Order: sequence, then structure tokens, then C-alpha cells
Amino acid sequence: MTRPPGSGDTGAGNGVKIVAAIANEAPADAVERLLASLRGGGAAAVAVCAADVTRRPPAFRALVEAWGERAREALAAQRDAARAGWLRAWSVDEAQPLALPRSPRPGEAAPGVRLITLCRRRRGLTRAQFAEAWRGEHRRIALSFTIPPRGYAQDVVTGSLWPPDDVDGIACLHFASYAEFDARFDDHPEEAARGLADAERFLDLERSETSFAIETLHEPCAAAAPRAAPGEGHRHRPLADGRRR
Repeated sequence: MTRPPGSGDTGAGNGVKIVAAIANEAPADAVERLLASLRGGGAAAVAVCAADVTRRPPAFRALVEAWGERAREALAAQRDAARAGWLRAWSVDEAQPLALPRSPRPGEAAPGVRLITLCRRRRGLTRAQFAEAWRGEHRRIALSFTIPPRGYAQDVVTGSLWPPDDVDGIACLHFASYAEFDARFDDHPEEAARGLADAERFLDLERSETSFAIETLHEPCAAAAPRAAPGEGHRHRPLADGRRR
């Protein structure tokens, strides 16, 4: 299976990952324009998760991930889109405690559905304290669920490409179907309650943004920039709750 740099169970990557959120109000060709900029700008790999509007109104239309030394430069050049209010982007410290399922063929949709959350920390906490709680005890609780996710990514924001710098992490839980996602909570309410109570220690659930999505594209780029030396990742795990964000 072909995977973008940085994917896998350790979260170790080439040291550079950028995540961009495209607003619901963006131009119709926003995703294509952004992908063209990343491919032409030398990103090593790209992936797109498109919001599924059939489940519930999404908080954002799409999430675009890009890897490689030049990905940040390519995205930073999209200042006009940021000023227009339909594009946000962040540098992240990547972690995949459980590798996200990908299509075996680049360019095809991945099987299953994803819950993607732009996380904001509870007031009174630093970003470091948020990350410690999220990637520590909360991971253990989430892993204890009877129905675990099929994949999990837990990226901590290290900086915003443009102000405001008010998103602290990007969580992605992957499930085989919506039925599996629903059963995780509906069939085990005591586990759901325990996960929610722990999440409230470090998350501002009301201010976090969530979209159900399907990964419609993931591929290496032909004009990839040279890879940096591999870095150490984290072996951590997900948010337990998907209902209130």
C-alpha cells in the first residue's frame, strides 16, 4: 500500500506536515485549486477528506493534508484565500497510534468513514498541557472501548500559517461504517460517558469543529521535494466522543 510520508502506526514522518481546512463557503473549485498549488509547489504527498453532508451539516467542507519540506511554502502562498476567510492551515506534530485505512491505489477513495475534529483546548490550559492529556490518559480510555476505531490520527498543532492560532489539535477517527460508529456509543453508554467526562478535562467541546468525511484522495506527488531526516513520532490514541463536537 502506498502511504504518504508520516503515515503508519508510529506517526514518524519526514518532519513536515501541513493540514488545511476549507470552509463551507469556499469557491466550488477550492479543493482543486489548493491541490494544484501543492502539487506544483513540490509537496511530497497530498490527501483530501471531503465532508459527508448526508450525515449532518459539516463544520467545514474538506480537510487537505500535505507532506514535505515545500508543502508549507505552497500553502503559505494562498494568502488571498486566507484573507477571504475560506482557508485555514496549520503545521502539526503528526501522530498515528493506529494507521488510518487507505485505498491500496492512489487516487481512489478509502473505505469507511471518518470523524474529523478541529480541537480547541479548555480555557486555563496551555497547548502542552492539552497535548499531554489528550495523548496520555485519554488515549488509554479511548482504547478501552469495546468497539475501537479502525484508524486514528492525533495531530497537535505547532503553529498556524495565518492568525488566529486558535486550533490546538486535529483528531481523526476512522470507522468501517456509520453503523459501527453509532454502535461504539449507543451499545455501550457507560463507555461513552466515561470518554466524554475525560474529554471535558482538556477539551472545549462547544468550540471544537467536527465534520464526518470520506478520504477521497491520497497520493504521492510527482514533483516531490527531497525528504528530511525521519523524526520520532508518538504512539497515542483518540478522542473518545464524537457526538457533541
